[in-house]
Amino acid sequence: MNKKELFAKKIELRHNLYKSFLIHLPFGGIKEIALIFSSFRNRVEKGFINNFTDENSLDLIRSFFKNQKIPKSKIKDYLFKFIQILEREITLFDAIEDAMFQEINEASKENQGALSYFLNKVDKDWKLTDLYRHLENYKIRIVLTAHPTQFYPVYILNIIEELSLQISNKNIENINSTLKQLAYSSFLNKKKPTPFEEANSIVIFLKKIFYEVISDIEWEIESKIKNNLPEKKYPARLKPLIEIGFWPGGDRDGNPFVTHETTKKVALLLKEAIIKCYINDLKVIKKKLTFKLIYDKIDGVMEKLKNILTDSKLRSEKYPVDFLERDLQDVIQILIAHYDSLFLDLVEKFYKKVKSFGYHFANLDLRQHNQVHAKAIKEIVCHFKDFSFYEKYQEASLTQKLQQLNDLQETMLEQKIDITKAKGFSELTLETLKTIEQFFILQRSNGERAINRYIISNCDKASDLLEVFFLFNFLKPQGENLKLDLIPLFESIDSLTNASQIMNDLYAVEAYREHLKNRNNEQTIMLGYSDGTKDGGYLAANWSIYKAKEDLTRISQENGLEVIFFDGRGGPPSRGGGNTNKFYNSLSDKINNKEIQLTIQGQTISSNFGSRVAAKFNLEQLFIAGLESKMYFNQQNQIKQKHRDLLNLMAKTSNRKYLDLISHPEFTSYLAFFTPINFFGKSNIGSRPAKRNDGQEIQLKSLRAIPFVSSWNQIKQNIPAFYGLGSSLWECEKQEGLGILIDLYKNSLFFRALLGNTAQSLLKTNFNLTTYIREIPRHGKLWEELLQEKELTEAMILKITEKKELLLDSPINRQSILLREKIVQPLLVIQQYAIANLYYSKQGEVKISSKDLQAYEKIIIRSLAGIINAARNSA
Repeated sequence: MNKKELFAKKIELRHNLYKSFLIHLPFGGIKEIALIFSSFRNRVEKGFINNFTDENSLDLIRSFFKNQKIPKSKIKDYLFKFIQILEREITLFDAIEDAMFQEINEASKENQGALSYFLNKVDKDWKLTDLYRHLENYKIRIVLTAHPTQFYPVYILNIIEELSLQISNKNIENINSTLKQLAYSSFLNKKKPTPFEEANSIVIFLKKIFYEVISDIEWEIESKIKNNLPEKKYPARLKPLIEIGFWPGGDRDGNPFVTHETTKKVALLLKEAIIKCYINDLKVIKKKLTFKLIYDKIDGVMEKLKNILTDSKLRSEKYPVDFLERDLQDVIQILIAHYDSLFLDLVEKFYKKVKSFGYHFANLDLRQHNQVHAKAIKEIVCHFKDFSFYEKYQEASLTQKLQQLNDLQETMLEQKIDITKAKGFSELTLETLKTIEQFFILQRSNGERAINRYIISNCDKASDLLEVFFLFNFLKPQGENLKLDLIPLFESIDSLTNASQIMNDLYAVEAYREHLKNRNNEQTIMLGYSDGTKDGGYLAANWSIYKAKEDLTRISQENGLEVIFFDGRGGPPSRGGGNTNKFYNSLSDKINNKEIQLTIQGQTISSNFGSRVAAKFNLEQLFIAGLESKMYFNQQNQIKQKHRDLLNLMAKTSNRKYLDLISHPEFTSYLAFFTPINFFGKSNIGSRPAKRNDGQEIQLKSLRAIPFVSSWNQIKQNIPAFYGLGSSLWECEKQEGLGILIDLYKNSLFFRALLGNTAQSLLKTNFNLTTYIREIPRHGKLWEELLQEKELTEAMILKITEKKELLLDSPINRQSILLREKIVQPLLVIQQYAIANLYYSKQGEVKISSKDLQAYEKIIIRSLAGIINAARNSA
């Protein structure tokens, strides 16, 4: 059975069966809703098949309800019921794919990067010693973020999990009852979540998924090495190999609702969560270790942990994790010495969890925009000196700036000034200072691993880091070393181009170099895919990041330092997502890959890590990607000079084409009129505002990448993932010939991964949905230009890959995308109907009552969630 047939049997067949249950569920209010909805779905499907040549997507709804003899006053009621059905059908499909995940992927495990396959290959190739050596200096860190891309409330995620279990068990009765529960449950958040509520919803994934999955992966690796290597070659346990980072409660960039108090509450939440996990594990261990010399010791450990939970003072103060490690080591020695190592693996595995998760569970990152720090420095300098001093400070060199700030600090210390209580500072500056104070408090209570990183967004000069370095040094407790990793975030094309010079300038500052010595001579640097793509286009951003990594690796090595890259990736390819494993497997040896660090955002957390099976699979793939490039280096990871010249040329051409687009006089109005971009802020999906500025007009610079990218996906145009790429490929073919492009594709893993991710986005693109825009004089020409670039990009990718259709080399992924796109078609048409009515109302072409206008806005907001969830990685 080929993969396409496998998908049809395991997933498509079940979807067709269970969706028939769904439309007969009690949505209430309208008789014969199932029959009417089925007719509507068929009508929409025919419209897409015929490319809406007979009627556009707007006329379809009007004519459909007219033929059904449903009055205009009732149309919106039906549309809301249709949305309810479609929301639930999408969750049903999620549950089916989750249920069948293991069966589908086991059919092609060797090609998917399964851990067991990799370990067996390493063993067969006599490379276990080599693997152990690499693991001493290798790990991955996935950083969970709370960006507003997760539309499902927590209880809906729980229903999906239950439904998936019942589908796996083929229990029709329970499937039906769970679908009924789904029908009665609301998909809407009544209000915007607070940052703490966002954190709490993601902590659920830590407890239910990551706690066990990470342990299973690390234990499998350790057991393989321990059981197959002589003891002298394997002297000690492996260090933690997979770490979890955490942004909810720490990421305050553009989110005024994240305060130092929020950070404190989230850190305590993480501490409580991991202690509860430990207690649950110890209950299981206690049932097994009923031995005289051990039983009371396990009881004592549990009591100490319970004391931390119940005693607020212990919970918020330092309570060394060392006691837990020491007691477990004693238990292990007693088991070996007196009880024939009975249940030793059970205790050893728990011990590894304690080493991995400490009292922190996940490493809480802090992040803030560089302008906030600059404002704080300006206020401090002007408050304790004067504006003329600040003007001289701005013109000073890096070393001089730090010296001036240090002199100011000494003056303030002599005068015993508590800067956090000084009057005259803005609320934002005071909050920045209190956040840094909280950083040190949490390190003392939860340990250094709980919080030791501070990320500076939109970093574009060395002083952006140096000023934060000063603030931390100024506020740190006297006599303590600064346990801090300062991380610049380079996002724009310009900052990526200048990144190596910025870091070289910073490395030249003696005080900062001394600090790095205390941080193991390592510098972490974050690179943002989302904003780079939004500002410069897909190809230019990805190639700029690739080159920046090479330059930063070289500059750091020349300074005797090791650089660690932290990738700010979103779900879709246009935000650095897509097949990230192929990307990490494609890196050349000019790029340091000691660690893999990347963000996992909202929607992608639940879609890739929503079940233990999926989480284990995806974590294994990511973990192995970096190791394979180390242990089995492929010449296709190296980019030849002729191909490098080609990519430089294409990146410039692509960037120029993309910049022409976003500078088009009608670009932002097109975005505002025909996409739901103005409605993201009105949906109760996240605490963070959709824009950095408070103005109503769309400004590309202040617009966040998530709503920007997702809005294009909502109307099935996906511009950020391909615009400019097709033209650059076409220009290259015209100048250099098709042969060199095919040669580049066959001999560069980087280029293959790049085109593969674009192909995913193109498969989710369908301009037929918005053919009505073609007839609008003001925007019709722009619509045509966007369509032409889409068609050109697709044609060029098919020529270069020598395939007849997109993603034929990933048949499971292709079939999943095609079926998901088919499911969501009615929802797309409904949303466009509402958007177009609002547009024509604004233009004065139709008169719509205020009540109807509100209804159309609600339709747009309600449809946002379903469309994003259907794609699983569209935001």
